[in-house]
Amino acid sequence: MARWLALGLLFNSLGTGLYGAVLILYFVGGVHLPAAQVGVVATVAAVGGLLFLPAAGGVLDRHRAVRVGTAFLVVEAAAMVWLAFADSIVTFGIGALVAAFAAQGSKVVRGVLNAHISPKEQRGKVRAQLRSCANLGIASGAAIAAIAVTVLPGSELRWLLIGNALTFLVLAAVYLTKLRDVQQTPERRTGASSRRSGTIAAWSDRTYVVVMSMNGVLGVQYAALTVGVPLLVATRPGLPEWLAPTALLVNTAIVVLCQAPMSARVDGVPAAGRSLLFAGLMLGISSAGFVLALLLSGSGAGVALVLALVVIHSLGELLQVAGAFDLSYDLADSRYMGSYQGVYAWTAGVGSALGPAVWSVALAGGTLWGAPVIAAGFIAAGVTAWVAAGRRRVDLDARVEATIRTGSGN
Repeated sequence: MARWLALGLLFNSLGTGLYGAVLILYFVGGVHLPAAQVGVVATVAAVGGLLFLPAAGGVLDRHRAVRVGTAFLVVEAAAMVWLAFADSIVTFGIGALVAAFAAQGSKVVRGVLNAHISPKEQRGKVRAQLRSCANLGIASGAAIAAIAVTVLPGSELRWLLIGNALTFLVLAAVYLTKLRDVQQTPERRTGASSRRSGTIAAWSDRTYVVVMSMNGVLGVQYAALTVGVPLLVATRPGLPEWLAPTALLVNTAIVVLCQAPMSARVDGVPAAGRSLLFAGLMLGISSAGFVLALLLSGSGAGVALVLALVVIHSLGELLQVAGAFDLSYDLADSRYMGSYQGVYAWTAGVGSALGPAVWSVALAGGTLWGAPVIAAGFIAAGVTAWVAAGRRRVDLDARVEATIRTGSGN
């Protein structure tokens, strides 16, 4: 089942790559909406989608993930068709917001489906494989879009949005045909109380919320290569323009090729906690290195340093994702997996949403103080997540030991 989910997600991610690459181009160049308004509305819609995550997790605790996931995918497909024919900022905003709501819900669905179809000890590894497939699909879709925008007039880019709609229907077909027998975990069917809200249970779990929040802080790193490096290039004339896309390409290649093997080496709460610790350290080192890159930007050494920092950053990203995937399952109450995955997705989404603003402020005008502050934040987040996960592990060991002693006494 995991293989079919991976194949469906790979195809669906092709459409995601198309969507991300042409959305702004279509509405600015094809529909002729003001660029500033399109950018603001797209950002508001993306942030607004995060508000739906707690509700999505609660729904998944009460209903089968396949059915809920299929509904989200159909809504996403309809939103893409709506956007393809939207002709005003209002209709664009409605379509973008609906698409964002459904997209966030679909993320939680995939996390829950993985929990149901994968052995407990392999959930992090399988999720990493799914992420690699998604990254490969997004990169491929973006490449197709890059070719399409050179041959199609702006108004005809709507066909790429319609193509994206079809990919959601393909993934929905995979859900209904290959994953239709996926059921909730035995723990959820027999152990959950109908009187207790899974959403309340998840958000009341302090350790889980702290660890996932620290992972959200680490998630600010995603904008380092999409915002940070381009800002370096824009503010320092000595850095070549090709450096920004090259950095993103290097990162994508490392993540696609190494994410699954890295995640396979992270198994259990202690290892996952250490993974987030080292992720914070490596992301901190790469972020602090931007200061030196600013100072050396007028030389070939500056270019070499930026590429080296990209490699270090990518390794930190691998460690972060591997640790977060494992902990998002291992620290969760399996009776409320939907709600716990909603917490994980929400905290990660907030970090990613804040990333562009954080890096823009940090590197605006070529200032030197911002990058060290971000680096300190990454290191602090990694240490905090490691300590919190370690405490949960100690608590679990104490409970097991108490259970053994009680059994022996009987």
